[in-house]
Amino acid sequence: MNCSDSEFSCDRCGACCRSLRMFGDFYSDLDDGTGCCRYYDRNTRLCKIYESRPLKCRVKEGGKVYFPDLSYEEYIRKTKEMCRILKEVCEKQG
Repeated sequence: MNCSDSEFSCDRCGACCRSLRMFGDFYSDLDDGTGCCRYYDRNTRLCKIYESRPLKCRVKEGGKVYFPDLSYEEYIRKTKEMCRILKEVCEKQG
């Protein structure tokens, strides 16, 4: 990821969109029944509604709402770590 320690830059790999069940019930409303986001386009590997995606999918804005007890720096650190884990899982799944 090309970003400073205090920022998160999404490279739009789709790992989070393809691994919703790893987040428990948090994204269950977006699950298409396969663990993949219903807005994820498997052909383009992009979000079909990126500009109007749900708040929970917006790292900067969503973190403040859904994780208010974490400092922004800690939230970004955890987000980057989860991103790394999801990429590894998706890589193993092929």
